[in-house]
Amino acid sequence: GGDRIIAILGNGPETAVALFAVSAQCGFAPIDPTTGDHELAFVISDLPAKAVLATSQHASRNMAGVPMVVLEPDATVAGLFALSGDEAPEPMPRPSGQGAEGIALL
Repeated sequence: GGDRIIAILGNGPETAVALFAVSAQCGFAPIDPTTGDHELAFVISDLPAKAVLATSQHASRNMAGVPMVVLEPDATVAGLFALSGDEAPEPMPRPSGQGAEGIALL
């Protein structure tokens, strides 16, 4: 479809996983976290996005009414993260008996 997600994420394994996960369903527009507020406001107004995906350190930035989904990286498993936000679905439970070795890696 034509839906787009703006992602304000740094470099890291969770960004790569998010890229693949989001790109399977819609457009993924990565924005450098160091982008200034004025330029970010322009990008948001120019790119009609369904949501902004960002880490908690960027969640307080003004997203001009676009719903925010916060990505929190897991401190123990590279590429694993949790999502939260007003419009984020309830997290899926991890299959019982599976630790990091049972998670698919990209």
